[in-house]
Amino acid sequence: MRKIKISAISDLHGNLPEPDFFDGGDVLCICGDIVPLDIQKNDVQSVAWFCGEFIPWTDKLPYSKIILVFGNHDFFAQHIGPDHLNDGNGITRLLLPLQMKGSHKIQILCDNEYKYMGFTFYGTSWCPDLVNWAFYGNSEKLKNEYSKILQNCDVLLTHCPPRFGNAGVVLQQGWNWMRNFGCQELADSIDVKKPKWVLCGHVHSGDHQPLELDGGLTKIVNVSLLDENYKKNYPAFNFEVEK
Repeated sequence: MRKIKISAISDLHGNLPEPDFFDGGDVLCICGDIVPLDIQKNDVQSVAWFCGEFIPWTDKLPYSKIILVFGNHDFFAQHIGPDHLNDGNGITRLLLPLQMKGSHKIQILCDNEYKYMGFTFYGTSWCPDLVNWAFYGNSEKLKNEYSKILQNCDVLLTHCPPRFGNAGVVLQQGWNWMRNFGCQELADSIDVKKPKWVLCGHVHSGDHQPLELDGGLTKIVNVSLLDENYKKNYPAFNFEVEK
C-alpha cells in the first residue's frame, strides 16, 4: 500500500507564512487567491511578486512538491493568455528567468491532471457569480470545464467550493453571514466524478472540517488560510491518501 502526506491551504492574498507554520510532508496544495490584494489588478507587479517572492518562498517550505490552482483574485494568471491555460507550467516557463525555469517545486494546474508518487491530482480555478473577476464562468462554461475533472482522482483542487454542506457558507458573523456561495455545477460534477478529496477555498470562513459524501468515498474541506477580515486565522489542513 502506498501513502502520501499532504497539507493544504488557500486564499493567501499575499500572506506567506514562515516554513515552521507547516507540518511538512510530500505535497502542499494551494487552492488559489495567491497574490496580494493591493497589487492583484496590476499584472506587472503581480508577475514580479509571483516570480520574485512567491516561488522562492515555496522553495523553502518542507514539502517536495507544491501543487496549486489560481483563484478569482489572480488576474495576471488569466491575462497571460489562453495558450497557457491548458498547461499550467507553460506559465512558469513563460515568466521565470532562464536560471529558474527548471529548479522550482511548483506544479500549476489549469484544468489538467498531474501524477505524483503514483497519486493523481486535478485542478480547476473557475468560479460562478463574479463576472468582472478572473476565471469567471457562466453556468454553461462551468459545466463544460468541470466535465473535464478526472473520474476517481485522488485529490481535486478547486478555488470555488462546491454546494455541499457548509464548505461555501460564510460562517463568520458579519457581511454575508450564513450566505452560501457554493457552486452547484461543481457539486453536480463531483457527484459523478467522485474524487477522494476535494480541497477548496474562496469563502474564507467555510467549514474547515471535512464533509463526507457517499459514506466517506469523497471528502470535501475548505482550506482557506485567512478569515473574512483577511487575517490569518486557520492552520494548514493535513491529511494522508492511501491506495
